[in-house]
Amino acid sequence: MKQTTIFSTALLLLANLFTSQMAQAQWSQSSTAIYPSTLTKKVGIGLTNPTYALDVKGGIGLYNSGSSFVGLLSNDASGNFTISSTMALNGGTSSKTLLFNAPGNYLGAVPGRVGIGTNNPAEAQFVVKGHLNNTVAMFGQGSPGISLANSWSSIGFNSYVGKNGSALVWKAMSNGYGAVLECNPTNGWVYLVQNGYTTSNNIPSRTNPLSVAANGNVLIGTVNDFGYKLAVNGSIRAKEIRVQSDWADYVFADDYHLRPLAEVENFIAANDRLPDIPSACEIQENGLDLAVLTTKMMAKIEELTLYTIELHKQNKALQARVEQLEAGK
Repeated sequence: MKQTTIFSTALLLLANLFTSQMAQAQWSQSSTAIYPSTLTKKVGIGLTNPTYALDVKGGIGLYNSGSSFVGLLSNDASGNFTISSTMALNGGTSSKTLLFNAPGNYLGAVPGRVGIGTNNPAEAQFVVKGHLNNTVAMFGQGSPGISLANSWSSIGFNSYVGKNGSALVWKAMSNGYGAVLECNPTNGWVYLVQNGYTTSNNIPSRTNPLSVAANGNVLIGTVNDFGYKLAVNGSIRAKEIRVQSDWADYVFADDYHLRPLAEVENFIAANDRLPDIPSACEIQENGLDLAVLTTKMMAKIEELTLYTIELHKQNKALQARVEQLEAGK
């Protein structure tokens, strides 16, 4: 009986050893890889019931060639998938995280949001915190694309913010022209800047053709609005310009003082201009107020009309006097 027990125990040990060897035999090794011998088998690390070809519980660590830890693929308690890096984008700053929120079936997750540099992308569906050389995102480097920069809250067209030594400058994304739409948060001004032609990654020349002040004043070709709603440094072409202002019909009022022509003559001789009309020097220095001067010019036309009517009356009276004298001969 004792020998039978010993023999049974020996058979059990052999069976266990055979089973263990069979389990180990499911893995094969080549000169470059370790892989399952039965390719249809699923592999689980940290769990016994893998669903996919490879399931890992607890995260996947990433290391560089020097065996230093550089990042982690994992999920948090709310089911968010995170790619965490120990490497900072800029010296002295903290490491960054790329976080993909769960689709909404996990308690505490914000549905469908992506965060870069933040574990809480609460502001929008896609949130980026942090930047490289003030460029937050770039689409199309090497071709005419768009970049987002937190330098004056700017959008670059075929342009991005890069470094020129220690200075931050706008550079071209590809060969060609570009433009930048900027907003200065300190004064509320919005600028449209055009970049001259240059080659990829070089610094273009820049002009400022259009600006909008915080008070709504629009500037074209200038950076000084001089207090006007529209300031243009250049010519304007239009099919119609409509100006609303007072008009000069007050000339025809009964109490209007119409200067005698002798007084007008003396004024012209002394000032080389009509009364109530600005001088050439004033217009050259301060510009021309179209509404005001048009009204004054109409006033002069109406005064000329009154002078003409008065002269016509005098002429008729003289003509009647001549006819009367001729009749009395």
